[in-house]
Amino acid sequence: MLLKDYDAVGRGSLGRLPDIATLDVELGYDLKIGKQSIRLGATIFNLFNETELTYSNDNLESTAAVPDPDFGRPLSVAGAQQAYHEPRSVRFMARWNF
Repeated sequence: MLLKDYDAVGRGSLGRLPDIATLDVELGYDLKIGKQSIRLGATIFNLFNETELTYSNDNLESTAAVPDPDFGRPLSVAGAQQAYHEPRSVRFMARWNF
């Protein structure tokens, strides 16, 4: 598909990325030790490890009337957005209240 005539193309008419829904969970437990307390916890990001595409090359042509061979392929931009959703990760924490 080429846009040789450069007519306006509606947003999303060349394809759309999938919807993204993730579930993050935080668990915590409080321990009382006299007048002090310790809270232990963990946060799980992207619990179901969704790996949907979040960013793709949307340049249909590399130059006028020359198709871009990477159109629609995953694209990572250094220092910005990555091509796929972040994988599952876990963060542990301990908080001491005195």
